[in-house]
Amino acid sequence: MNMKRISGLIVLATLVAPTLAQAQNWADAYARGLTAFGARDYAGAKAAMAEAIALRPEDQSQPTTLPGSLTEPVKWRGGSPYSPNFATAYATYKLAQAAPEPNKAGLMTEAVTGFETLLAKNQGSDAAYYFLYQAYGELRRIDKQREIEAAMKQSGQLPWKVDTSYVTPEEASGIALATGAKSNKPNVVVAGAETTPGGRVATTQPEAATSTSRVPVIPTKYAFLIGNSESTDPNNKVAFAAANAQMIREALVQSAGYDEANTDMVLNGTSEAILAAAKALADRMPDDATIFIYFAGTGVNVGGKDYYAGIDVSGPTDTSKMVAKSAIYQIFLNKGAKIFAFNECNRPIKEGRYFGQEDPLVGRIAQSHATVPGGTVYGLVTSGREVGSFAKAMYDVLTEFRSNSVPIMEFGWQVFNSLRGASPGGVGGQSRQTPTLPGVFNMATDAKF
Repeated sequence: MNMKRISGLIVLATLVAPTLAQAQNWADAYARGLTAFGARDYAGAKAAMAEAIALRPEDQSQPTTLPGSLTEPVKWRGGSPYSPNFATAYATYKLAQAAPEPNKAGLMTEAVTGFETLLAKNQGSDAAYYFLYQAYGELRRIDKQREIEAAMKQSGQLPWKVDTSYVTPEEASGIALATGAKSNKPNVVVAGAETTPGGRVATTQPEAATSTSRVPVIPTKYAFLIGNSESTDPNNKVAFAAANAQMIREALVQSAGYDEANTDMVLNGTSEAILAAAKALADRMPDDATIFIYFAGTGVNVGGKDYYAGIDVSGPTDTSKMVAKSAIYQIFLNKGAKIFAFNECNRPIKEGRYFGQEDPLVGRIAQSHATVPGGTVYGLVTSGREVGSFAKAMYDVLTEFRSNSVPIMEFGWQVFNSLRGASPGGVGGQSRQTPTLPGVFNMATDAKF
């Protein structure tokens, strides 16, 4: 063989060998990450992907051609994208989902940072948007979810591709539902939708209710939410009441077809503030609308009447700083509204009296209580904040239903099962707290809110 040619081959081999070795190193680390994902070892997957990033820092949307023959190029993993940074953010997201509450929010925030970094590099894949949306949902950042919704609607087909071979089948379906086939969706009539005051059935727009979109809004549905964490009565104080109201609002707007503009909230309000806010909302409502009322705080029964206590109340019998529950109901009944009321209050029995003992005499009303007479409401920590078990169960059921037409009694049973820990994903209240099923007055048990 010609010595010159031999020398050239030696030089070529000397140059190619380190490249092949480096490729082998990052490819091996990536493969270990995929194996860990397959075993649901997300900590191991995250560590392996970090090794791959150290050897080859940037994700690549296009196939990777391995060093070798120029006439017969070899594509790494059959032409798959190289996505260790996306995989690291995803592994962190999965770790956050399974983490105990003290660690959950920190890990989820880390996952958000990972996905946001990819978007900042113009690596905004369908999957990155989807998991960023889900992560913000876990952090209760509904404002950020709205931003992502808007960005996804404007983006059209996203060219950047990522390796999603390790996501769960359920997540793969969620990505396809949320980001696929953005056209060819006909206008549809919402099953069981309320009619407008003129009798016209409300219809949806082209978007279907997917796991990353809001449930279509019904314009005749309104909500009035009160969360009074402050109280001068230490025995009846509900410290997580304000957080509850915010969480319920989130579920109504995202998963139950309530317009944000039609959903009013009073946090730590006096009796005057509560009454004024109720009147202001009723003034905006059309006749024969639906109103969802939620109260968390101190509730008492004085002289046979139920009262919502303002934060300025001086004692458990100071009705001058309370709002009669029936007075709130009447404000909305004057507009012909159907009322669906939920109360998260302690219900001690004093001299035979307890909050919730007063039943409505007129109007179309359904009302539920977070605990039975004599019971106490309890909280739990989720995403770094304490919320009520009843509110969390309501949130979970609304999120699972994802409907703008929720049947009241079925909803009540599902909340009961969730709170008692009788269904998958229940919050585990179990024997500590037993909610009441809805008491339904002058409406059908399958009436919808």
